[in-house]
Amino acid sequence: MRKMFLEIIAMSLWYDARLTFAFLAEKKMVEHVFKAWIDILPIFRHSYELKRLVFGFSAILRCNINDIPPIVLESIPGFLQEMIEICGKILELREIDEDDSQNGEEDEVKKNSKKSKRKLKNTMPNLVEHINIIMKAIIESLSG
Repeated sequence: MRKMFLEIIAMSLWYDARLTFAFLAEKKMVEHVFKAWIDILPIFRHSYELKRLVFGFSAILRCNINDIPPIVLESIPGFLQEMIEICGKILELREIDEDDSQNGEEDEVKKNSKKSKRKLKNTMPNLVEHINIIMKAIIESLSG
């Protein structure tokens, strides 16, 4: 049930993040929802669930900085890291689905696609590090 609730929150953020944040703030649930979101991330296993989370995370990044609650703003570096890991997980699930649907034959396009996905996975740790540095600088400049 919590999982479905968080998927709904993610899609609500995608639809209208400012309104969703206002609703959660009115109900005094912002901190609870975002802590729960991070805590139960490992139970999201299907690509469609993970895509919903990415939509929600990316909607937060599209927001005006003044519309983002402070607890969420402070958590953005962690959210970005989680989003990158989720994208990697989605790629892995796609590879598994592709492998299951094939009968051992691969054309050149699919081979190149897999190579690109592997390259993306290898660059993710560096990307996370750079994003964390940038987000920390942004948060420090806003609070100082």
